[in-house]
Amino acid sequence: MHSKHLCKDWTHRYLSASQSDGDGDGDAASNSAQHYTTSTPTPLLREWAKATLANAEWKDALVAAASFTLPKVTTYRAVCERLEAIDRVTDAIECFHEMMSELGEEIYMSRPMTEWVSDFTQRCFLAPRSAGDTASNAIRNGNVPTLHANPIPLLIEWAKAKLTRDSWKGALSSAANFTVPRATIYQAISTLGDLVKSIWNTRAWTLQEYVASKVIHFYTEDWTLYLDLELPNHKESPEVISEMEQATGVSAQQLMALRPGLTSIREKLRLASTRQTTLVEDAAYSLLGIFSVSGIPAIYGEGEGSLGRLLAHVLTVSGDSSILAWTGESGSFNSCLPADITVFNGPATSYFPPPIPDAEMERIIAASHSSSFDLDVALRLHDRLNELPAPWLAASRMKLPCIAFQLPPLSPYRTRSGWIYRADTVPFGMVEIKTRFDLSRMQSQSLYLVHPWLDTLLGREGMQSDGSVDDVSPPPSPNTYDKETSDEEIDDDASSFPEPELLSLPAPAYRVPMDRETRTRRLVARLRQPFGALLVTPAAGGRRAADYRRVAADSLIAVRIQENVSLANILDNVCTLDVL
Repeated sequence: MHSKHLCKDWTHRYLSASQSDGDGDGDAASNSAQHYTTSTPTPLLREWAKATLANAEWKDALVAAASFTLPKVTTYRAVCERLEAIDRVTDAIECFHEMMSELGEEIYMSRPMTEWVSDFTQRCFLAPRSAGDTASNAIRNGNVPTLHANPIPLLIEWAKAKLTRDSWKGALSSAANFTVPRATIYQAISTLGDLVKSIWNTRAWTLQEYVASKVIHFYTEDWTLYLDLELPNHKESPEVISEMEQATGVSAQQLMALRPGLTSIREKLRLASTRQTTLVEDAAYSLLGIFSVSGIPAIYGEGEGSLGRLLAHVLTVSGDSSILAWTGESGSFNSCLPADITVFNGPATSYFPPPIPDAEMERIIAASHSSSFDLDVALRLHDRLNELPAPWLAASRMKLPCIAFQLPPLSPYRTRSGWIYRADTVPFGMVEIKTRFDLSRMQSQSLYLVHPWLDTLLGREGMQSDGSVDDVSPPPSPNTYDKETSDEEIDDDASSFPEPELLSLPAPAYRVPMDRETRTRRLVARLRQPFGALLVTPAAGGRRAADYRRVAADSLIAVRIQENVSLANILDNVCTLDVL
């Protein structure tokens, strides 16, 4: 016993730079340690680990090794290997996990250490083996979880190391004798599997294949079932769902709920925004099945106008105004519709007024029961907004119900990347617009900031995702003309756009029954919330003087209607614009 303590003390002094006392042997040992860079433990380090762990906990051993001039990963490795050698496998696994959490990035930059991780973790899962006392008996009795209560983290490290130099098939083969369920091994491998990295998850048309198909089977390049999953439907496989979550950034619940049709429109557009196509038009045509759209012909050669035609149809049939919530370049079909589907990769919520917490809403409503609150005007404003239809298009002309405020002259400032325009306005206070477009020539034509998110103001935001409603009745049909619009005002070429079939929405399921006055007070509260406004200007060369175009679409213009703006003023600015 005395010799063990002597060995432990001597090796500790030799490996510690702080123990150098100036004599020749001490300096030599220190210099040797300082130039030691390999991750493989030396015989001397192994002797230290052997002596130290004979009657000490592994965490105490690591604390004692803090003064060593060796790389920390080398000390961890020596401790793990010694713990494994003396059948303290559970301790070895715990030490390994601590090492990976602290030094994982450094370890995977070293090929020798990656190979060691793969070999070490594989040994931890092999059976039968002596694992020391309780763990050993547990394995003999088939109670594997005693040793690996949660094997997934260790298996993931094994898979990560294994897949750097082998295929998933090779990894599965090497795991044939592991003492954990086969499904658990599949789960670990699938977190880093080929499906995540597959080109299949980058192409536009394959998104339609996944959403539209009720039953899917994935195969490898040699036509064997992916991960050997002999299941009736891979869309119900936890391993495949896990990989699809990683590849798409969409939760398993949402993936399982996606169906063809005009539901979850914004989510489908977001998924499509990350996909690639060889032809520009296929960005739109690959979505026809996803939205269950018929009657739109494929016209190859029309360019990005194909996306405009599709979005116009979806918007008109569904009334989902989240299609208008984007920042980027306007398309040629209509200035309120984008030129590129990638703009939908951003969140629509940055445009919509944020929801007001229930407690805050109750406080605002209570405060509105004052003599200064003009309930009569508020009720007329509510009714006026509620009777407006959702945005819709005939050909390329959009009817856009909104609240529009004219801007005063803007002060321009030139920057390296474009322009900054500022104006002190009555309805919004100070407004700032950052854009790469020169708006100076449009000042004489007037500029307007538009609030088109009427569904959100009226509490109908549920309409934008799944067809449900919140606290009001559904809006009128999207084909209901504004009372100031006659049939003669529609373009002669309206027939070139396919007449959509109206979306059949489910009967409204009221969350909280509300009377007209309560809904009105909630509307007024939402009117004072910040939102992303659209900037429009009279269209040059439009058929009518009332035609407008969206401009500076590359700028998210965040504004808020000020408290001092009267409800009568807001009511006067409710209108329906014709946007080209």
